[in-house]
Amino acid sequence: MTDVYREIQDPATAPERLAEIVATHPELAPWVLQHPNCYDALREWIAAYATPPAGPATGAGDVFSTTASSDPFARAVEPALSSHPATPFGPAPGTQPTRPRGPFFRRRGILIGGSIGIAAIMLVGIGGAWWAISGLTRGASSPEGAVARLLSGVENVDPVTVATSLAPSEFGGFVEPLQRLASAVPGEDGGADMAQLLADVRASAELSSTAMAYETEQLADGVVRVSWTDGEMRLSGDERELARSLTALYEPLLRAQQAAIYGYSDAEIDEAIDAMVDGWSSNVDLDQSWDARDAADRYGAGPISLVAVDEGNGWYISPLLSFYDLQWRQSEEQGYVDSRDLGDAIIEAEVFETPEVAAEELTAALESGRIERVAATLPLAERRVLSLYGDVVNLEYVVNEYSPSIETADFSAATNGDRARLSIEELLVDFTEWSNGYELHDRYDISEVCAEWSDEYLDSSYSSWWDEYTYWTDQRTGSACLDDPAWTDRLGAGDVDLIAVREGGGWLVSPIATIADAASIAVDSFIPYYESGALDELFR
Repeated sequence: MTDVYREIQDPATAPERLAEIVATHPELAPWVLQHPNCYDALREWIAAYATPPAGPATGAGDVFSTTASSDPFARAVEPALSSHPATPFGPAPGTQPTRPRGPFFRRRGILIGGSIGIAAIMLVGIGGAWWAISGLTRGASSPEGAVARLLSGVENVDPVTVATSLAPSEFGGFVEPLQRLASAVPGEDGGADMAQLLADVRASAELSSTAMAYETEQLADGVVRVSWTDGEMRLSGDERELARSLTALYEPLLRAQQAAIYGYSDAEIDEAIDAMVDGWSSNVDLDQSWDARDAADRYGAGPISLVAVDEGNGWYISPLLSFYDLQWRQSEEQGYVDSRDLGDAIIEAEVFETPEVAAEELTAALESGRIERVAATLPLAERRVLSLYGDVVNLEYVVNEYSPSIETADFSAATNGDRARLSIEELLVDFTEWSNGYELHDRYDISEVCAEWSDEYLDSSYSSWWDEYTYWTDQRTGSACLDDPAWTDRLGAGDVDLIAVREGGGWLVSPIATIADAASIAVDSFIPYYESGALDELFR
C-alpha cells in the first residue's frame, strides 16, 4: 500500500494508472479525485461506484445523481506534465494560458459550481444583513436548538439565521468582508441585486421538514454531536429556475474571466453558460424526500449529524468539527480508525509571549509530527479539530513518510491590538523520501509570498566498496509567487500574511484568521473593479 500512496501523491502518475489504483483500492478515491491527471470519466466512475472513506471532500450530497460508465478506464486523456509544481493560482510561471476545449464548463464543475453558488448567495446575503447579525449576540440554548436554527435558516434561505447559527470562532472573521462585498453597488454588467437573488432562490426551490427529532452525544466538554433520528425532509422546486438563479451570482465574473484570459466571444460565453445551466439542472433532482433512516442509508456513516459547540454565550454549529466528524465516521465505517481513538478532551493551549515565537513554535510542532504538540500551538477553533479528530489529519504519516526538516524559521510581526500580521522572512524546509535505492530531497525556501524549490535525487546504491556511496543524479529547480498571475496581484495576493491572535494571555497563529484576512484583502481589491463595471480589467 505504501507504493500506491506514493503513486497517488506523484503528479506524474499516468491517468491509466490512476484508474487501476482506484479500481483495486476504492478507499483511495478521495485522493485520486485530487490528482491533476484524474480525468472526467474516472471522476464519474468514482462517483457512481467507489465509496470513499475519510479524505479530501469528494463532491456533492444526495441531491445530485451521476450517470457513469461501468468502465473506470474509459476515455483516459493524455496528462499535461510539468517539470515544476503547479502554482497556487492560474497558469504556471512562464507559460501562457491555453484555451480550454469546448465550452469552459460544459460538464466539469457543474455540480461543484452549483453548490458553491448556493453557498455564495447565502454568504453574501449574510454580509448584506450585517446590521441584523451584529445585534444578535447569543447562540442557541441547546445543541439541538443550534441545529434547528441552522435548518430554519436554510429552509427559509435566511442569511441572518444561518449566520447566527455558525460558531463565531470559525465564521466571525468572514462576516465583515462579506458585509463590504454585499454593500458594494455593481457597475454596468457588474452583478445582480442580492435581495433579488435570495428571492429568486426562495421561489425556485423549497426545503421543508416535519417532526424532526435528534439525539445528542457529548464528545468533549462543550462539544456535542447532534444526530437526526426521526422526521422527514422534503425538497421541491424547479431545477432550471434554480440553476438560472445561481448562475446570476457569478455570471459577470465568469464572463470577464473567460473573455480576458481565453478570448471567448460573447456568443461562445452565452453558449457555455446555457450549457452549464442545462447540465446543472439535468444533474439535480429537486423532487425528493427522506426520512431519518433513508438519509442514514444514503449517508453511509450512520445518522446525519452536525457538531455543536458552546462558545460561552450559547450553542453554535461548528462547520469544521461537523466536516471532520463526517470524515471520522466514514473512516470508522471502513475500519481505518477505531472509535476508541476519538479524542474526548480539548488540549490546553501553550500560549507564547510574542507572535514571532508563536510562529516559530508552530513550525517546530509541525516538524515533530505530534498532533498533541501542534494542537497546543493553535487557537481554540483549530485546536478542537486536532484534539478530537487528530487521527483523520494523519500528520504522523506525513512526517514518517517525508521526514521534514525545518532548517530556518524567521518571522517578523506588526502588532495591532489583539492581532498581529506575521511576515515570513525565511522558512527553509527540506523533505526527504527513500524509494528503490534513491533518496529524494525536496527543498523549499519561502519568503513572504514567494517560494523557491529544488528537487535533488541521490543514488544510494554501491557500485563498489571504495566508491563514494552517494552522488547527484538529477536536480530540478523553480520558483513561484502567489502574486505572479496578474489577476492575483490585482486582488492583493502580495499582501497576504500569517495572522496571530491573542488568546489566554499570549499569542497563537491562527490558520482560520489567516484565511479570513486573505479573503478581506481580496474583497477590498475586487470591489473597485466590481463597482466600476470593469471586471474584464481584473483578468487582463
